[in-house]
Amino acid sequence: MACIKQKRGKAPGPDGIAVEAIIFVGHHLHIHLCLLFNLFVQLGYLPTMFMHSVMIPIVKNKCGDLSDLNNYRAIAISSALLKILETVLRFLYSESDVDCYQFGFKSGHSTSVCTSSFRQIVDYYTSQGSHIFA
Repeated sequence: MACIKQKRGKAPGPDGIAVEAIIFVGHHLHIHLCLLFNLFVQLGYLPTMFMHSVMIPIVKNKCGDLSDLNNYRAIAISSALLKILETVLRFLYSESDVDCYQFGFKSGHSTSVCTSSFRQIVDYYTSQGSHIFA
């Protein structure tokens, strides 16, 4: 199921395997991937090469200053197998299992909300004369 949910037409990761190859290869590979992912969880280990990704800079504003570093954002292109494993883990640890104070990787939340909350807390305590350690 996690294989079928992958977005098609994306660039292959550092391993050179396109997600379409895994989607359409057949049921036998899916069984082997299931066994492999179970071993990862049981052993608490992921091979280093499995976690490699390639960072690609993307221009935010094509009409803006292309020499300005702030005009770029980075995306990570990871392997198709890692994307499938992430989908499985997202399914296993649904939002009901996620801490209510988690901001990132949660639908309807962003890290900007977290940053704003953090600033308000720091401002409150510093205005009261307290020291802040983070």
